[in-house]
Parts: sequence; structure tokens; C-alpha cells
Amino acid sequence: CVITNGYGLMFGIHAGECDLVVTDCVISNLIMPGIFTTHNRESAWNISINGCEINGSLGIDLRSNTTESIDIRNCRIYGGIVGIGMSVNCPIVIENNDIYDMEKWGIHFAHRSFSENHAVIKNNRIHNCQTGIEVGEEGDDEDLFLDIQFNTIAYTHFPLILKGQFPSPVIRNNIFACNDVRVMYYRNVRHPPDQDYNLFWNRGVAFDPELRYHYSVWCGDNDIFADPLFADENDLHLAFNSPAINRGDPELEVGDEPQPNGGRVNLGGFGTTSEATVSPEEALGGIP
Repeated sequence: CVITNGYGLMFGIHAGECDLVVTDCVISNLIMPGIFTTHNRESAWNISINGCEINGSLGIDLRSNTTESIDIRNCRIYGGIVGIGMSVNCPIVIENNDIYDMEKWGIHFAHRSFSENHAVIKNNRIHNCQTGIEVGEEGDDEDLFLDIQFNTIAYTHFPLILKGQFPSPVIRNNIFACNDVRVMYYRNVRHPPDQDYNLFWNRGVAFDPELRYHYSVWCGDNDIFADPLFADENDLHLAFNSPAINRGDPELEVGDEPQPNGGRVNLGGFGTTSEATVSPEEALGGIP
């Protein structure tokens, strides 16, 4: 479907059982969210959004007490206020999306604390937004297991904000680069994150080992601090001599990375994918 100059796809489901599947839609120039759901009664309600291009206003806005699962993959969302926004209580997968040029958030959601759930945020490229990812938890329940891996967040003000008592969120194999604020902002996070194998770099700010806490309250032993050498500001692929090549967790499979891949995953949003930059012939140095 192609939708322009209107209200987007607005789904208000109030009774009965149904699932929502939105695939390969182009939605642009909107005054309302591109894809919007609201749902407040008891029924099955699984949401899958795949391969969509959304331009303008609020990209994807999902609100529900009873949604059973959300899966958002392979979308391009740009030129609005919020890329993906949610207030839900269910398992979430946000994978392989390009989100950019947002006035506020790339990804922003509040988790309603009713039951144990997982949120997987993987292989996304988020850039030129005020905040890359912000996750908050409503209430004190420690029931949202966050898995944030293989994302590239660049050219933002805040790269990552977590607000809630999450049980040791996993933050691995990401690139946080060319952002204004060096801090990974954790508020009321009582459990140290499982954070390692990330790359940090900021606009014109060299790494000072005495100021590690400026980058994060916790730093992993294998976190590195170096310019990732993007292709350019609007293309977050890694240059052939990037220090993020072959710097991921050595215990992980390389997935779909093309040969030669050095037998080790790249960091960032293209790590483990067929769009990963191939390995250089010789090992790279110069990592602070």
C-alpha cells in the first residue's frame, strides 16, 4: 500500500481476537502517526510490521495493555518526531531498522510492569535524532529483560537512556559514536548492565582513561574508544580500516557476514549481517 498526505494507518481495536500484519507499505507526509494502535480490552493481539517506509510525524505509535507480541523489522523511518514509540506490556523485537532525522527519539517506549517480558533491540541504525534509544519502566517491578546488541547510534544528543530497575540489561556489540553527550544515562538502574564489546566515540572528544565514567557508569573490559570511521554521516557502514571490524564478542557466530570476515563479528548495526564490511588483510592498530 501507498499512503500520502493523510492520517496513516490507524487501528483502534476494542473487542474480539485479531492480529495485525503490516508489510511493505510506504507512508509519507502525515499529520498523524504512520501506524497507530490502541487497544484496552482482553483479547489476542499480535503486531508484526515489516519492510515499511514511513516519513513524517510519529512513525509507529503502539499503545496497549493486552498486546501479546510486537515485531518490527526491516523498516525505514525518518523525518518526523519519534521513530518508534510504544507503551505496552509484551515481548518486543525491534530489528534491522533504519531510523533517522527525528526531532526527539529514534526509539522510545515505556514498559507497563505486569509480567515478565523480553525486549530485543538489535541491528538497528539510528542517527541524527535528539535521543537514540530511551526505555522507561512504569512501576518498580523488575520484569523487563533488555537485550540491546549490534546497534549503531550516532549523531544524537543522548545515545541511550535507561530508566527503570531492569535486571542487568545486556548492552553488547554496539557502536555509540559522534554523539554530543558522552554518558550512557542510567537512571534508577539498580543492577549493573551486562555491558561489553562496545565502541564509544564522540564529536571531537578524545578518550581520557581518567574519565571512563563519562562514557558510562559501567565499562566493560573489552569496550573500546576510537573513531569508528563511518563511510559518511548518512551512511553508517564501516570503512575498510574501521577499528570496529572484528571487535565483537569472539564467542558469537559471524552470521551472514561476507568473506573474508576474520571469523569474528563486527560491531554495530551491520554486524552479523550480509552488509558487514569485510575484514582488512592485516590487523588494525591505533585503538586507545
